[in-house]
Amino acid sequence: MSSSQSVQNNGGSGFNLCYEPWIPVLDVSGQAQEVSLKQLFDESNLIRKIHSGDATTDVAILGVAVVIFFRAVLENTGEFGELNREPKKWIQNISSGGSERLYFVQDYLKKYQDRFNLFDAEHPFMQVADLHTSKGG
Repeated sequence: MSSSQSVQNNGGSGFNLCYEPWIPVLDVSGQAQEVSLKQLFDESNLIRKIHSGDATTDVAILGVAVVIFFRAVLENTGEFGELNREPKKWIQNISSGGSERLYFVQDYLKKYQDRFNLFDAEHPFMQVADLHTSKGG
């Protein structure tokens, strides 16, 4: 995996989960390293597993990746509202596209890259912007 592929200019501020390496993985040769969300999908064939040393953390990171994958595929295939409520059929439907589905993820991450910045002033990732205590602090 190339470190030159992992970091993209994010305007010099914040920490963008799409481009900054933060996900601990073991590659297919057994080497430990950190990758970005973009690398996790782009180079998935070179990654053996997410490996932080803590199973709970690994599952949480995988959960974020799965949600991104499903959201990207559903948004690009127009399958919202048409999905069968049976999880088995839903998963089969989503995963049937093979590696073609990874292009949807690339487009999704590019389209919403500003939403993956941890320190964004307006839309920090999974946080409330400009949050204050009841005492005004």
